[in-house]
Amino acid sequence: MSKLYDKEVLDKLAEREFPVIVTFTDNDVSVGYFESFNQCRRQYHLKPLNINTGGTCFNRGQIKQIVYLSNGLILPKQQGGKQKLLNILELNELVNKAGYEFI
Repeated sequence: MSKLYDKEVLDKLAEREFPVIVTFTDNDVSVGYFESFNQCRRQYHLKPLNINTGGTCFNRGQIKQIVYLSNGLILPKQQGGKQKLLNILELNELVNKAGYEFI
């Protein structure tokens, strides 16, 4: 099993206002704004791009991968870790799996 994302990396991401794609360990995929959310019993929340849905609460252990929606950069699990970019086909596949599509 892969290493968890560092809490510091996730806290910095929560401070930003960038939309991300989160792949969970159960292979579910969601798109939204990453935020720290103490009102959930879990530590983090993904605020959806769509105003008609409530979002997803989760903890660090459920995160498999985080990708910036704007450029396809996979967020490294540790500060200073290796960075990788998804190609447009991989990014499109994740976006489609989350129920969105590029126009």
